Amino acid sequence: MSSKPRRTAGIVLVLAAGAAAAVGFLARRADADRVAAAAGADRRAEAWGQVERRRLEQRAAGIATMPPLQAALLAGGGTAPLQEVLDGAEWWRPVRDAFKEVRVISGAKVVAAEGAIDLGTADRDLVAAARLHGSASSALSMNGDFLLVAAVRIPALTGAFPVLVLAIPSDVAPPGRPADRAGEAGGLGAPGVLGALILAAALGAIGLFLLLGGRPDGIVSGLIKEKTTLPFGATPPEQPGAALPQTPSARPRTSPATKSRSAEAQAIGTGETKLPRVLGRYTLLEHLGRGGMADVYIAASYGAQGFRRTFVLKRIRPELAHDKAAVAHFVDEACLQAGLVHSNIVPVFDFGIVDGEYFMTEEYVLGRDLARLTERYAEQTMHPFDPRLAFYIARETLQALDYAHTRQDKQGRPLAIVHRDVSPGNIMVSLAGDVKLFDFGIMKSNSRISKTQFGMVKGNANFMSPEQARGQEVDWRSDLFSLGLVLYHCLAGRLLYQGDNDLELIHLAASGPAEKDWEAIRKLPQPAPEILTRALAVDRNDRFQSAAEFAQALAPYVRHARSETADLMQNLFGEDLRREAA
Repeated sequence: MSSKPRRTAGIVLVLAAGAAAAVGFLARRADADRVAAAAGADRRAEAWGQVERRRLEQRAAGIATMPPLQAALLAGGGTAPLQEVLDGAEWWRPVRDAFKEVRVISGAKVVAAEGAIDLGTADRDLVAAARLHGSASSALSMNGDFLLVAAVRIPALTGAFPVLVLAIPSDVAPPGRPADRAGEAGGLGAPGVLGALILAAALGAIGLFLLLGGRPDGIVSGLIKEKTTLPFGATPPEQPGAALPQTPSARPRTSPATKSRSAEAQAIGTGETKLPRVLGRYTLLEHLGRGGMADVYIAASYGAQGFRRTFVLKRIRPELAHDKAAVAHFVDEACLQAGLVHSNIVPVFDFGIVDGEYFMTEEYVLGRDLARLTERYAEQTMHPFDPRLAFYIARETLQALDYAHTRQDKQGRPLAIVHRDVSPGNIMVSLAGDVKLFDFGIMKSNSRISKTQFGMVKGNANFMSPEQARGQEVDWRSDLFSLGLVLYHCLAGRLLYQGDNDLELIHLAASGPAEKDWEAIRKLPQPAPEILTRALAVDRNDRFQSAAEFAQALAPYVRHARSETADLMQNLFGEDLRREAA
């Protein structure tokens, strides 16, 4: 092909490439506009759905407080006769006719149901949330129909915590993902846009080939400057001032600071940490122990005029300092626990990084954990723990759990915090008789950055709920089961599960209390058997449904127990603790 026709063809192809690229970009912009419009419609639909759910919750709350319904629950005792009462009641007919499904759930049973559909277990999570928070609602899809469902706790007239569930049809479908809407309404969609751009690139390359003389080396010479590439296998020429490659003998020597840090890391690994050492504004005074993620110290902060304050300082272990997952977990613990401000929770005061080392400081509680307290009590008295004091410590711990379980974010959404490691070693009793829960290191929360892999079991096998030991999803009721095991440990002076290793303990925990365990529970003095029967139910729907409810069951038995706990701490640890405080 002669020079002029070749250039003409090249120009035409380059122009065609530009046109194809323009079509592709315009199509992409149109698809983006459609996706944005669809997302806006989804947001409006979601807002409308929230308004409708609130209205449904209000209607349900009004029905739940109807005196005839409460009287029927009392008459039926929360069992099957309630259905018979409602079937023949004229006052119930408007409720039955107004909703597509009406259910009354008492305990774990549906004791009354009206309507053309069967929700099955689709409302189980709503019922649990209503028992905890008073009301809950959601949008569900049942057999191709969209429903708005609300659950409201009926004022507690029986011990089975009845809940009213209402369902109505909804015209609002759950919002779709924006990516699913690309290409609708005549758009090219992602494949069409990609094809147009590929065509544009191909036409442009051919056009440039023709314009630049039709030789591949013409293109290369026009794009790559001289001496920037070499033939395969060629030896590069020496450049003036070029640095020689490092040999092993030319590596920089370890600096004194690096050597001392390495020596210190080795010392920590053998439990021979050299103290004191300054970490930020804190001086390490005593090495208390080592956990799976952090070394724990007593530390002090000093100020003007002889000011001094003592803290517990946790420092991430040196070998984990560069492990991204470990660091994220450590940061999570600090940030989440810093947001828990309650008199029964050990607070986090500070978090920092010094020379790449992450640390946090917590309140220093002058006292002993419950594991050491029950052990010393048994040594001194040769008896299990005093039931009144055990009930008091459990009730104070439940107040901490109730606060954590019901925490919400700034938008009013539940944080869904679950401690997951409620055990005697994580409950502190102070010299003054105060009780504080600590070590939220493996807690579950909606706001965590790091996540525990599904199926991974974390926690103390001796105090796990069945669902936690199975590696299943846990909610706040798992903590209540764990506290039931703590309470049994205090009252009986022994662990409920007896195994030779962690694997055997996890197997026992996954099954829950066996018949021999229930026999041991029934031998405890009242009211412990009745309380533990609820707390240690394998089916979490049969347990106490909130920490507040569990605490209320213990309240009648803890009068004056705080002062008696303080006296006990003085008798058992007073001299030791006074030396620590000096």
